[in-house]
Amino acid sequence: MSASGETKPEKFLKPLDFSSGNLATAWKVFKEQFNIYMIVKKLRDLTVDEQIGHMLMAMGSDSVPVYNQFTFVPSDENKKKTLANCIKFFDAYFEPVKNVIFERSVFNKMTQQPGQSLHQFIVKLQVQSENCDYGDMRDDLVRDRIVVGVRDIELRKYLIDVPDLTLRLCIQKAKQYVSNQEHVAAMASTSGALGPGKEE
Repeated sequence: MSASGETKPEKFLKPLDFSSGNLATAWKVFKEQFNIYMIVKKLRDLTVDEQIGHMLMAMGSDSVPVYNQFTFVPSDENKKKTLANCIKFFDAYFEPVKNVIFERSVFNKMTQQPGQSLHQFIVKLQVQSENCDYGDMRDDLVRDRIVVGVRDIELRKYLIDVPDLTLRLCIQKAKQYVSNQEHVAAMASTSGALGPGKEE
């Protein structure tokens, strides 16, 4: 901690844990932290070698053997020695081998679980869909999965009846429906001991 009580960038940026059981996720977290570190330390003003050197030092010594496998090609914009291309090489290295059939089978079985909020369900669907290589069909398939996967049958019926239902509209309508249901429930709970259909 500095005298002002703020955390120093060096304390904020943690080395990449190469022993992690999920290196792809660990690498993603490190990249996000390093991007902030670059801004704070003004690393974009340095040379390419200095930028890459800072990244490798931040990642830890285990990053060097991996980095030494990369082949930079000066004549190729996608392979020229730049920090961005270096990061792309690391992206490819840490990217897990995907079994698209398996990932799609997981996606196609996803339903809203007990205790899982609508928001949590939608986020999980969107994250899983990224592993499925659906291309231009992705939004439509996520939309369909929301409609058939929500626990509330009345919500399902409501969404089916919405004309020209896009993914964005589906999420908007679903959240509005849930919010309205919560408001109705809250109103009912504050109306005292009145039973259904009874008035003061």
